[in-house]
Order: sequence, then structure tokens, then C-alpha cells
Amino acid sequence: MDQVNTQFPETPVIEKLLKGSEVARLLNVSRSYAYLLLQSGDIPTVRLGRSVRVRPSDLVDFISQNTVGETGKISSTN
Repeated sequence: MDQVNTQFPETPVIEKLLKGSEVARLLNVSRSYAYLLLQSGDIPTVRLGRSVRVRPSDLVDFISQNTVGETGKISSTN
């Protein structure tokens, strides 16, 4: 996912922010449940005025932190 910008090397690559409905679709959950996860802070958000967005990398982290392993327990990175 690392991309090099040769024209402006100091410029970071900006990920496309996801809407709540896109988060719901990617997690295969209802929109209301996705927004509940966002509102509770389980998935970090970026606020743009009244809009709420999610960085794809934060969604990947959420999935990784909530993946059930072979033992049946949720894996923890803490």
C-alpha cells in the first residue's frame, strides 16, 4: 500500500475515506449497526462537519483486533 510520490516526495498518500454505509457493506452488517460501532468509538472516525468517515486502515485494524482465533477468543493487540 506504500506508494511513492516522485513529484512531491514529502506529500503523504491519502486514503479514500469510507462512509458509514460502505463500512456496513464491507463488514456485512446493517447500516445502523455500523453507525453504532462508529458512534461508540469501536471504529475510529474522521469528522468533516456533520459527516463521519472512516480511514480504511482503521477498519482493517478493527477487523484484526476483533478476529476470533483458533481458541475461540478474540485476538488482542494490547
